[in-house]
Order: sequence, then C-alpha cells, then structure tokens
Amino acid sequence: MIIEKLKSVKKLDSFISKRYDLQTKTSNFFANSILVHNSSGTYFIKKNTKKWQFWKPYLFGVCSRNWQLIKEDNSSYWTVARKYNFKNKMITLVKKNCVDTLVIQGEIIGPGIQKNKYHLTEYTFFLFNLFSGKGKNKFSYEQIVQNSVALEMGIYTVPVLDLQFKLLSSIPEMVNLAKGQSMLYNTEREGVVIRNYLKNISFKVINPEFLLKENFY
Repeated sequence: MIIEKLKSVKKLDSFISKRYDLQTKTSNFFANSILVHNSSGTYFIKKNTKKWQFWKPYLFGVCSRNWQLIKEDNSSYWTVARKYNFKNKMITLVKKNCVDTLVIQGEIIGPGIQKNKYHLTEYTFFLFNLFSGKGKNKFSYEQIVQNSVALEMGIYTVPVLDLQFKLLSSIPEMVNLAKGQSMLYNTEREGVVIRNYLKNISFKVINPEFLLKENFY
C-alpha cells in the first residue's frame, strides 16, 4: 500500500452535515477499504422554472463525483467546462432536442490525475453517459454510443470495446476481460465498464495488473 499526502481538502456546502471533497495526486484512494477515484465529472443544464428570473432562462451545474461545485474555480471540473464551452453547447442541444434538462457524464484525464498516465498537457473529457432528466430518456441509444452528440459538442466518447456485449459466465473470465492495454496510450488499462443503457445498469471490472502497477493494493 502506498501512503500519499492530500493535495487539497475543499469544504462543500451541505444542509445535512460537514462534507469535504478530497483531492489526491493520483485521484485514487481507499475509503472504507473500497478503491475510489474522483476523476469523473457531471454537467447539467435545465430550464429555470422561476419565471421571475427572466435574465437566467437556464441553470448550469458542474459536479464532481458526488457533489455540485457551486462556485466557479480552477478545479479540473470547471476547467473542462470552460475549455469545451459546455454551458452554451448544452443549451443549444436542449433547444434542438426539445427537452427541459440535459445531463452529461464522463471521465476527466490529464495533468495531476492518476499520475497523468496518458501523458496529456491539458484536461480532456471523455463522454460515457447522457440523459434528459427523470423518466424516459429522450436521447436514443445510437445518439449516446455512436458519437453523434459527442461530435456536436466537440468532445470524445470513452473507447467502446463491444456494442453487443453479453456477460461472461464466471468472475475470472470477466477479470481477464478487464486486462489489457489502454486504447488511449501504451499503458495498462484501469479496467472495463459494462453498461446497459436501456435498463440503466452499469458496473466496473478492475484490471488487477493495473492495481499492482500503480501500487493500489
């Protein structure tokens, strides 16, 4: 096990209790014996239902893995939002698709995240999910996984290994599936995510060789 100092601890607003956003050099840490990573980001745009706020027709939000980051700052999440002009592009998509809400989720990689194993010079966002609010998603499966929305927004999707994947019969087989080289760079991939968009079910299979190489054990 590797012991690592925290880079920063940010207090987050909460009506329930004191909450904090932890940042580490690798963006990975153990919490209650569970490997956690905080490099995924969520962004949303929704119509403002408060009609008296006529100067603010849409509300834009930036979230870390678990918390909304109310105040704009220089974190990777807000830096990505500014880099890709998410607010204006998402408003355009909301109007075009006649929806009240748009939420996108993806992985952020780059300097300071997992030792920057992909050797990037700036933060890069990879889309893995989008939906249009509660209930039935108005975006089709093809729009999500076949790059049409990503292309409109000028972003990448996460690498897709198999669009017609069926679960393997045993855990060892699934673990072997997770092993291998990343499609982004000459390095071990962290693992694979199995996602059923129609039933909104997903889980991740970690590559044990990645854990050993990065000292996450």
